Amino acid sequence: IWTIAIALIVVALYGAIKLVPTVPSGGNGGKIAEVTGEDRSKGSGKPVLVEYSDFQCPACKRFLPVLKQISDELSDKVTVVYRYFPLMSIHPNAREAAEAAEAAGRQGKFWEMHDKLFDNQEAWAGQSDPSPTFENYAREIGVNVDDWKRDATSSEVRQRIERDIQDGSQAGI
Repeated sequence: IWTIAIALIVVALYGAIKLVPTVPSGGNGGKIAEVTGEDRSKGSGKPVLVEYSDFQCPACKRFLPVLKQISDELSDKVTVVYRYFPLMSIHPNAREAAEAAEAAGRQGKFWEMHDKLFDNQEAWAGQSDPSPTFENYAREIGVNVDDWKRDATSSEVRQRIERDIQDGSQAGI
């Protein structure tokens, strides 16, 4: 009986270890990519808090009040950086939401769209086509909708989001 019990414990431990994700080898060795002028950031201090996030992720939304408090109360002491990390396998509208935010950011309204997407996550997350909803948000935050629509589907916006995804993956996010 003891032999069987020990064997079961060993098998269970091996299985648990296999379930733990590992940091990918190669790449940049698990380091976060350098913050650049292309990053969406607010605040002016050090340290720099880099968040890899997904607009459709409920856990990311729950963390939002903490980030807002940090950026509001410590804006001169901390810089908050937002990076796109849409988990398309479980959040089918996450990439399109990231494109909507980046397109708004090209008109200086990233944080307004960021807040609008998170505040209304339940409204658009289950939609089969959230494009009209995102377009309404763009209108509400005051961007030029024609430019926003062009940017939201541009290769430049897609490449910008893909870069964040690649950087995050190489860092083991």
